[in-house]
Amino acid sequence: MEETKSFVKRVFLIICLTLIPAVIGLPMFFKESSSFMAGWLAGAFNFWQMSKKALFLADLTESQAKVKTVKLFYFRYIIVFAYSVFAVGCFRLNIPMFGLGLIIPQLVIVGKTIYDALMNSSFGKYLKK
Repeated sequence: MEETKSFVKRVFLIICLTLIPAVIGLPMFFKESSSFMAGWLAGAFNFWQMSKKALFLADLTESQAKVKTVKLFYFRYIIVFAYSVFAVGCFRLNIPMFGLGLIIPQLVIVGKTIYDALMNSSFGKYLKK
């Protein structure tokens, strides 16, 4: 459980760091940066909810966890979908940048997992200094 919390904290920190280029580019690329930040907000919310519920569901029985997982899955995606439709429809955001911001948590998780696998492999001793 403690290892999961550590992983979630590290991934969320990396997700927050991905916002820095968008903030820096805001004066020059306002539409693209604001679109990325709006997508980032939805993606970060989705990741935060998912990690919070995963830690909560770890203590339940298997049948209880299955029912709650399905309910929370649909609830979370309905909120993200409604937010996405509202944000893109009302503010005329750049859809590719919004989508990139939306999938940042998934990209960070994949990158972090690959990094951890490399560091824990026999090849990792050559990467550490």
